[in-house]
Amino acid sequence: MKKNKFQDRNRVHHNRSRIVKEREELLVRRVMDWIHYSKWVWG
Repeated sequence: MKKNKFQDRNRVHHNRSRIVKEREELLVRRVMDWIHYSKWVWG
């Protein structure tokens, strides 16, 4: 019972951190795209 509860909490935490990581990666990718685009536009 206790072990199960701990595993569930761990799984929830893992999912949350994975979502945060994906969001950060998306943000980084968007910033990189913007930098690449602005370099291409401004030369």
